[in-house]
Amino acid sequence: MIPSFLLKKIRRDKWKENEEHFKQKNLIYDVDEKKDLNYMDDGSDLHNLDLYGPKGSTETLPVVVLIHGGGYISCDKFIDEAQGKYFATQGFRVVNINYSLQPEKDFIGVMQEIFCALRWVEKNAQKYLLDDTQIFVYGESAGGHYAMLAGAIQNNRELGAYYGISPLEKGIRGVAVSCPMYEIHSIREKKDFASRFLRSILLPGGKRKDEAYVEHVSIPTVACKGGFPEIFLLTTPTDSLLYREVRQLHEILEAEKISHRYKEYTSEERQLGHVFHATDPEFPESKAASKDILNFFREKGHPIP
Repeated sequence: MIPSFLLKKIRRDKWKENEEHFKQKNLIYDVDEKKDLNYMDDGSDLHNLDLYGPKGSTETLPVVVLIHGGGYISCDKFIDEAQGKYFATQGFRVVNINYSLQPEKDFIGVMQEIFCALRWVEKNAQKYLLDDTQIFVYGESAGGHYAMLAGAIQNNRELGAYYGISPLEKGIRGVAVSCPMYEIHSIREKKDFASRFLRSILLPGGKRKDEAYVEHVSIPTVACKGGFPEIFLLTTPTDSLLYREVRQLHEILEAEKISHRYKEYTSEERQLGHVFHATDPEFPESKAASKDILNFFREKGHPIP
């Protein structure tokens, strides 16, 4: 599907906003960096990734794959660059990926691309000193939705068959998500402009009534299918965009007795916004959240007896 004039404008405006935001911060991290490696060998910018690692390190290290947000419809890996480089200063190799936006690809198409990026890690483990026995996935906002789907698809054969994806040989060891979007049930019937606009992009044509598609995309139903990974779910009460929804996801997982970790971050000095530690990684609260994410990964990365 070709994006509309309005959608193209939203993407341009969001890119300019993000560029100006990080330009003003002028964040500098002393890391090794390789930019725009193509993980599908097709020359498309949508399938490029950046690779960050500790400066001068010659060790094989655990890998964090970053899946950027953007409401499914906008942004690219640039918005996770600062956070990814910060992760790299903490002893991880970081793979920061682009992927197709919706509606050019649907959830199935996007997840197939994300697994191509994960397989690139496996294929290039020796070349880039990537420990493919310790692959972790992190995503924020819409990227958090995709990250949770990645963990679920890896662990559930029925879900993998629906998406046309085979599991990674050595698995995904941990999933962390920040302020995630996670379902599309609610946009099917709402009549406000935002819901109608998102519905036209995420559920075009017959997809609105395709119950199997909606159920295989929405985390509350996916999580009940079995094999849902233990996730680290984080948010802030001052996220005006998705706090209530993320809190509700926590309560849903609790009610279903699905193991997960949940943490809210607050500040007396500043207003923490949506995906605060990705957009403002220099804040003390952001560093605390990033530390908690990486400690969760370190715990999950311990050898399985």
